[in-house]
Amino acid sequence: MTLWLISWFIIAPDPRFVYGVLLFGTFLLAYHLISFIKYAGSIKFLLNVLMVLMIAGLTYYLVSKPLRQTEYRNWISPLQLPQPPVKEFMIDGFTFRIPESIDKNWNARCYGTQLPCLYQIDLRLKMRGKNISNGFHLEK
Repeated sequence: MTLWLISWFIIAPDPRFVYGVLLFGTFLLAYHLISFIKYAGSIKFLLNVLMVLMIAGLTYYLVSKPLRQTEYRNWISPLQLPQPPVKEFMIDGFTFRIPESIDKNWNARCYGTQLPCLYQIDLRLKMRGKNISNGFHLEK
């Protein structure tokens, strides 16, 4: 658990990715601290029951989530991104693509669309060089 927390802090210190470890760690810490109390028999039994319930609930969640939601079934390779239909425009010899909105999204998204992908055409947009890797700039 300590290695998990250290790697979480270094890689992605976002609370979403550590809640489970912190919750389990809190129960585990309380379980071990209660063992030092002399008259903790009934509390220790309660903690044992809570630990078993937590493990059972976590097991149920981990098994039922992929069964209910198909997007969680791809554990080894990620789900393919949907590719929206695009409208292509030629400006100064370069093809720009504008995607349409798909999958009940309120706006268009460049999922897996070939670059350059734009959301709207701005005629001031110009290439900095002969290649897309050189980037773009807006003319005044």
